[in-house]
Amino acid sequence: IARSFRAEHVTEGKIAVDEDRTTPVFSPYAGRIIKLLARPGDSVRQGQPLFVIEAADTVQAQNDFVAASTGLNKAKSALDLADIQDRRAKDLFEGKAVPLKDYQQSQAALIQAQNDVRSATTALEAARNRLRILGLSDDAIAAFQEKGRIDPQTTIVAPIAGTVVQRKVGPGQYVTAGASDPVFVIGDLSTVWLTAFVRETDASMVSIGQDLSFTVLALPGRDIAARINYVAAAIDPATRRLLVRASVDNQDGLLKPEMF
Repeated sequence: IARSFRAEHVTEGKIAVDEDRTTPVFSPYAGRIIKLLARPGDSVRQGQPLFVIEAADTVQAQNDFVAASTGLNKAKSALDLADIQDRRAKDLFEGKAVPLKDYQQSQAALIQAQNDVRSATTALEAARNRLRILGLSDDAIAAFQEKGRIDPQTTIVAPIAGTVVQRKVGPGQYVTAGASDPVFVIGDLSTVWLTAFVRETDASMVSIGQDLSFTVLALPGRDIAARINYVAAAIDPATRRLLVRASVDNQDGLLKPEMF
């Protein structure tokens, strides 16, 4: 009797964070960490505060915003004065009390004041956009505009909802803008990756779409099924292994990153 058998190959691997569902959080500017508001393993919602930083960049941006706001107020006051003077000159001209050139001068001054208000409005909006880029919400900007007080402390919030997978800073630590290492890493652990390291001798026998099953030490006796959805294009020169990967549903949260 002829029978067909499915070849099986055994290797080791680990559970990893699904990088398609993970976001590194970087500090948008240099400064000193004042307060940490989330710990590794915490579930956070989008917009939830993660840490407070004292940054010189925000002081300059807020100072520019105050200057732009003051400039707009001055321009509006000058426009109000120019409008009053223009109406007065118009009445005097129509009553033959002043020559035409005086009325024309008041009109020119009114037009200039209107242009100054438009320029000041544009400058204020540019300063407001810089504060938005630095992470301040519209409510925070409005509160700051009302108080007019410069505060070097800025709260950084979570860009997505998920679990704090890593926290790489401590209180009082100085961080730089543009650093390669993120301050926090937030991931959605409802799906995780199984990364397996296939021996070079078995590399030609694996391909995308193949079924696999695996066990983890934390769940003895339980076989979990998955399907390969990624095969690396080259052998790792250090380990002489081929990386293959599968996405695994983890709604129950039993699989943790770095499980063997």
